[in-house]
Amino acid sequence: MIRRLSLALALAAWAAARPARAQDVRVTGTTTVNFVQLRSLQMDSVPAATTTGDGVVRLAPDGRAVQCIAPSDWCYFYGNGSPIASAPALQDLQVSAWGLGRGIRFYADFRGRAVVGGSTTLWPQADDHFDALEAYLEFARPRVVVRAGRQWDVGGLSFNNYDGASVLVRPWPTFDVEAYGGWTLQTGLDEPVTSGALAAVEPYAPDSRGLLFGVRAQARPAPPVWLSAVYERSAAENGSGLYSERLATDGMFRAGRLSMDWAAQVDLASAELNELRGQLLYTPDREVTVRAFARRHRPYFDLWTIWGAFGAVGFVEGGAGASWRSADGALSVDGQASRRHYLDTGAEVGFAPLRANGWSLAASGSRRLAPQWTMDAQYALDLGFGAAKSQAGMQLRRALANGNSISLAGAAFQTADELRVSSGTVVGLGLSGVWRLGDRSTVTGSVFDYQHAGRVPDSGPDWSQLRATLTCRWTVGTEPGLPAPGGM
Repeated sequence: MIRRLSLALALAAWAAARPARAQDVRVTGTTTVNFVQLRSLQMDSVPAATTTGDGVVRLAPDGRAVQCIAPSDWCYFYGNGSPIASAPALQDLQVSAWGLGRGIRFYADFRGRAVVGGSTTLWPQADDHFDALEAYLEFARPRVVVRAGRQWDVGGLSFNNYDGASVLVRPWPTFDVEAYGGWTLQTGLDEPVTSGALAAVEPYAPDSRGLLFGVRAQARPAPPVWLSAVYERSAAENGSGLYSERLATDGMFRAGRLSMDWAAQVDLASAELNELRGQLLYTPDREVTVRAFARRHRPYFDLWTIWGAFGAVGFVEGGAGASWRSADGALSVDGQASRRHYLDTGAEVGFAPLRANGWSLAASGSRRLAPQWTMDAQYALDLGFGAAKSQAGMQLRRALANGNSISLAGAAFQTADELRVSSGTVVGLGLSGVWRLGDRSTVTGSVFDYQHAGRVPDSGPDWSQLRATLTCRWTVGTEPGLPAPGGM
């Protein structure tokens, strides 16, 4: 119902704006076509009598770890299946229409999805063909802004959207307060907690939608000071219980060459401090910046999900970094190091001690080799109590006329995002480019080939992949001259 209502609102706003001048409507479209090819995983087995060891986890003759559960005579593992490929496509449309009356604007952000070739199950949400990420009417005056419809909320607590209304009041130029509320939607799904998409992966998903109420205040009492605070409460629509109650605050202060920023998030419902972080920046001159930071983090879960009962372990972290840039901008380097201490897990493992600390290193640099040539390089290493990852990359970029460019890039990593590599190294090589078609259209594309080398055993899971992306972005109409969606 919400989708149909959002689409109807968009069509109505478009129709209302058509008789007006051309500058009364601005439409931005982004068309993205992806291609991914990888090796699938399939369950395989070996006779238990051929394995080494006597526990649940044993070693197969080829050296791989297998799972053996008595009284079965077989041990199981995941091996390589046949290659599979998919070509999903996304179509985003942002529509901003004004001229509907003094201070009235309609804004919408629609997303369409389809698989144009290959597997329809490889890409997340491929079967969800349409979403309205935002669709609202706005009434704006210098001191008051009112919005009604589907809105995207970006604040100190989360990045999510909801179906409802918001009222922002600005009594002074340096202070504003906003109240908002409505029916909550799940981040990344644009669906309520009662949706089938969530129930498919969450066995204890609630049967009542969440009702959201929030208040946010922002102040800039003096040019070097900025403060913000937000309170949010979400409860079951049928009154059966509380889903979440949270508070967040953040701010920034500058004094000469020194600046400080900080942020905090508190789960009021469970009396837990989820996030507390601060950073100091010192800029002795235009070329050098030195920073130090500290953080205490504990994962947050809504009250309706069972995952909060497992007592996720948090950590405290401290670190420092520095960056330098040459006066002509031709050379720049940046480095950072940090150390973490994990909080008490309240659990023990009999066969091995649990690591209680971790550390990370990161370094990057950029060098302009010639007026049109630039080389960038990055390296990062992160060692934790349950996993470690390392990655390195290098890119050579050639600037062309009219803002166009072409790049050759290489990368190597052991664990990165969805490519969880337990042994060996993934090495990738690829090309990317940017091509501008006038002032209002841009085409970007990339193709990368990743090869998984050094697997143990050789017949183990092969995470080699081929990935390609082609994106076309275009704009029709001019700027409305009104605040950007989600901005002040």
